[in-house]
Amino acid sequence: MKVISSDGCDRVINTTKTINFYSSELRKKAFGIIDNDFREHDDIVALREDNIFVLPYNEIENMFLLEPCLALMKKHLFVDSAIDNIKFSIIKIIESKKKHILSDFASKTIRTIYKRNKLDDINHLEESLNSLNTKNNGIFLAKYSSFKNALDQNIILNNYDSLMKLVPGKMIIADIAAIYKMSDAKSYIKLLLSKLRFDEALKEKLRSFVDIPNIFKPKQLS
Repeated sequence: MKVISSDGCDRVINTTKTINFYSSELRKKAFGIIDNDFREHDDIVALREDNIFVLPYNEIENMFLLEPCLALMKKHLFVDSAIDNIKFSIIKIIESKKKHILSDFASKTIRTIYKRNKLDDINHLEESLNSLNTKNNGIFLAKYSSFKNALDQNIILNNYDSLMKLVPGKMIIADIAAIYKMSDAKSYIKLLLSKLRFDEALKEKLRSFVDIPNIFKPKQLS
């Protein structure tokens, strides 16, 4: 199996679908893994039918912020703080960035809603446009309210695991690197991956957090 990194989720989706459409001619079968990016259950199920698998976390970067990874970095950087204290500090970072998180959710959700709902009657453009906007506004406000409530509740309850599924990892990883006295997000990720490379137990634990098909899992030697 060959793994190819692609630039953006839309490109992964389009490339995977195209290769599988011509799978007989190409004698190849493609599978894709993409960020969650606030996707809804129905979208995730539909993508899975096209061999495209959605992470249970908002972005791949969130995987680097799960508790086992925090513990690994604490060990190698000799950080004195307890893991629970580090997680509490991260929740406070999330709380401080709540407006940015909500803005990111709003932008992506509006784009998805308008992509899905099209104009019905081009002959009565103004009426159709008003009707579409009214419908889309209602859908958006309901989704936004639900997400905001979930975000607020998980912050109040200090529910770290649930927050890791909700928030964009890219938005907070530089601040988390600072907790470990590191200069930037890139340094954090580079060091983590270098340590993770030789830690089979931790790699297996991280795989257990993600529902992916066997095709992506390493083969066991007999």
